[in-house]
Amino acid sequence: MFDGSLTAANRSTIYEGNTLLKTANESSAAIGSNNSPVVIGTTNTLDNRPFEGLIAEVITYRVALSEKKRIIVNNYLSAKYN
Repeated sequence: MFDGSLTAANRSTIYEGNTLLKTANESSAAIGSNNSPVVIGTTNTLDNRPFEGLIAEVITYRVALSEKKRIIVNNYLSAKYN
C-alpha cells in the first residue's frame, strides 16, 4: 500500500492478509498520472524475468485505505477466494 501523506520512511507497506510484512522508504509523495503501462509481477518493462507465481486479483484505489477499510477488503477477498 502507498500513502503519500505519511513520512517517507512509512509511505510504502506490504501486507499478507492482515499481517504487515514490510515497511519501506519512498521519497515520492504522489504516484504520477502518466500514460505508461502498468507492470505487475516484475520491477519494470525492461526486466525480462517472468513472474512465476499466481496473482488472483489486483485492486487499485485513488486514496490510501484506513486500517479498518483495508481489513474489510481483506475479509471480502478471503470470503471470495476462501
